Order: sequence, then structure tokens, then C-alpha cells
Amino acid sequence: MQLLFDVLTEAQVVEEYIKDNVDATETLIDAMVAESVPYLIYGGDAYANLEAEDNFGLSEDNHPGIPKNFLLGDYGETRIRAELYARKHVGTTLANGEAKLKGVFLRPVFVYGEGERQVTTALLASAKRNDGFVPTFAGASRSMFQYIYAGNYANLLIQSMNQLITAPQKCDGEYVYCMEDTVSSRFNEFYEPILKAAGASFTPPENSYYVAWLKSFTGQWLARLGLTDSTSNDDKSGSDLTTIAMRFFLGYAYGFANRKQKLTIPWNPVVSTAEAVKRTVKWTRATFQTRSNVRKIEPKVQLVLPTKKTEDEYGLSKLDRFDGIGRKDQVLRMG
Repeated sequence: MQLLFDVLTEAQVVEEYIKDNVDATETLIDAMVAESVPYLIYGGDAYANLEAEDNFGLSEDNHPGIPKNFLLGDYGETRIRAELYARKHVGTTLANGEAKLKGVFLRPVFVYGEGERQVTTALLASAKRNDGFVPTFAGASRSMFQYIYAGNYANLLIQSMNQLITAPQKCDGEYVYCMEDTVSSRFNEFYEPILKAAGASFTPPENSYYVAWLKSFTGQWLARLGLTDSTSNDDKSGSDLTTIAMRFFLGYAYGFANRKQKLTIPWNPVVSTAEAVKRTVKWTRATFQTRSNVRKIEPKVQLVLPTKKTEDEYGLSKLDRFDGIGRKDQVLRMG
């Protein structure tokens, strides 16, 4: 999702999206039909065909295809067009004439876990421009996400294949939103322990989203015209995050029902949310605070980062609530 973070390579990245998402999917499906490979587990994106607005509490059937506009811009459009190409080929007779193509189409929500660098790297760049802190914005339902740990998603992929082979009538041709729970919680609250492990933090949600968006929009165009140094630490325009990234991460609330997931695939998370975040924090601390090729943040307001932190110092004790959260808590719950 490079387009979310790099305003200077848009044309090149869009071409890469078309090649990697649309062209590659078409080539794969055509090869599966030609070589008589009958089963497809397609990994999509829950946000690919959302419009630029809040989305929570809506039926999965509200998002079958192409929307009026794309929350994630060209990235989102290429992802959903690739999925649609594959879905349209479900039921196609294979070259051997003995079977038809079967498939289930997974749409995971926000995926986190060991190995994910791009989001944290982008947040660190934003923090470096803002005295060591990533701005967050006021609003009762801004920046609300559901989450799924990469290890749990991998297990779900395996269970989906088992189900497609043994009970295709339950899932063949379906698109399924994938999540650990229907709880939707603020991105800055959920991601804070991970970001702290990398050496930064979020500000309290009190800034104006619209002012920041306008600064980001202006900064992008100045950078494209070569009128500003996009790498300067003195540039507080917000151009380290594109306007697409700002509205995705910080502007809206997202929440999907898990009805199809429960009905089509026999699966439950194998790792709890609290344990998954602890694993991610451990990996992030080892990766971002020891790698020599990652510039360390030196905020004007110094963050006190001892060499070894306890779980409470990273805020991990607060994560227990994600495993037993009630409906009266300050979260959105879909279902």
C-alpha cells in the first residue's frame, strides 16, 4: 500500500497496482482453468470497495462490487476489480472437463502482527515531524477499526481451504469478512503499545482532522511540484501521510458483521488479541529499536525509553479488555 505513504511516486505505484493486483489475478485464474486446478482461496481486502465515509453496522451484502468512489483510491479499485474477475470465474468448467472452479473470497479487516513494517514505519515518519508523537483527531467515531492477527488469519486460510474441499456447498463463491471479534475500537488505543515499542506515541485525540487534512493536501501538491522538501523535519504540513492515508487511518469508523464468517467457515481465533499484541510488541521492539537502518526519533519533547520495559510500561495491561469487552465500553460492536 505504498500509495498511502508516498506522494511522489503515485503514477509508478498505480501501474504496479494494476500489474500486481489485476493482471496477476487474471493470469492466475486463467492458468488455474487451463491446468484444471479446482480450488481457490482468495485473500482480498475488507476496505477495498468501501466509499469514503463511515461504515459500521451494515450487512456484508452492502458491498458486493464496484462503489461510487473508493476510500483507498487506486489501490482499492484494483483490489476489488481483481476479486470480481476471480469471482466471475467460479463455476467455470476446467480444461479437463471433469470439474469446475470453486473459490471462497476472504476480506480480512486490519491485519497486524510480526513482520508488518510499513504501517509502523509511516507512523514513525509522522512522529518525527511532530516532536515524537503521531497526531490523532477528536470525534466520537473517528479511526475505529476491527482487527485480526496475522497468525489467526493464516489459520483461517487453512480452515477455509478445508471447508472448500469438504463442504463446498457452504462457502463456494462467497465473499467473507474476516475478523477476530466484531468489536471496533480506536486505532490509536489499539496500536499504542506497538508504536511505543518502536519508539513513538500518539497524541490525545484533540486535533482538528479537517485542518490536518487540508495541510496534508497542500503539502502533497507542493511536494509534487517540487516546491518543498518532503524529507525535511521542519515541514509540519502532514505530507508524510497522503490524504488517502489520513482519511483511512484517522478519518472514519469501520465495522463489519461476521455473520457469513460464522455460517460458512468453522473457525475461532487460535491466539487471543492480548497475546497477539504482546507478540507483535516484542517483535517491533527488537526490529525497530535495534536495526541500524532505521532512523531513531529524537523528539523535541524527549520520550523516556529505558532499555528494557515491563509490560505495564508499554500499556499492555490495558489489552486484557479486548478479550472480555462489554457492550457498555467505549467501542462499537457489529453483529
